[in-house]
Amino acid sequence: MNIESYIKTGDEIGVMFRSMALIGFCGTVLEVREGEPGARAIVIERADDSAVGDRVATVHEDKAVFSVCRGDSWVDVPCLLSLAEAEAEAKAGRAVVNEQKRIQKKVPLFADQVPVNRRSAAKWVEGARCAGEETLAVRHNAAHRATMLRTMVSQQVTPSEYETLVASRQRYPGSGTYGVIFWQKQLDHIARRHAGHLCS
Repeated sequence: MNIESYIKTGDEIGVMFRSMALIGFCGTVLEVREGEPGARAIVIERADDSAVGDRVATVHEDKAVFSVCRGDSWVDVPCLLSLAEAEAEAKAGRAVVNEQKRIQKKVPLFADQVPVNRRSAAKWVEGARCAGEETLAVRHNAAHRATMLRTMVSQQVTPSEYETLVASRQRYPGSGTYGVIFWQKQLDHIARRHAGHLCS
């Protein structure tokens, strides 16, 4: 699962800004511009009718958190650190300071003799990318499974029942984990109902 290319043109996307001063929105991805992953610009056509002025917004990856719709569910896309950001350098610096504090607390008399592990900004970026890809794979697979279960349910109920179930599903969190639980319960209920008809 490549976190750097997960968001694609045409995706339905949710944007939550890292700043409390800005209001998030949903829309459709028009373009993911070239650049260093974690610092790219994503061009989005806003879906909200209350959008004032231009309905097209350009959001930088380092300014927001994104969720992408995959079938039944929303997949929260982990944030990428960028070497272009001071964030990676700052994390590396804080890690050194924190490790020095831990060493000082554990062995105060010999703290100056204990070597401090230093992790470069590049290693922070790579570590964040690897962890993010693992997390993304789990979330994506849950969304895929929820969509499969939803399809199975849709094939076993009437269109009216299916619409009611889809409306009920929307009252729960949008993650694939909740989707799997919801649609599996519906399948179990259908199986019990079907078994009851066979017995009578």
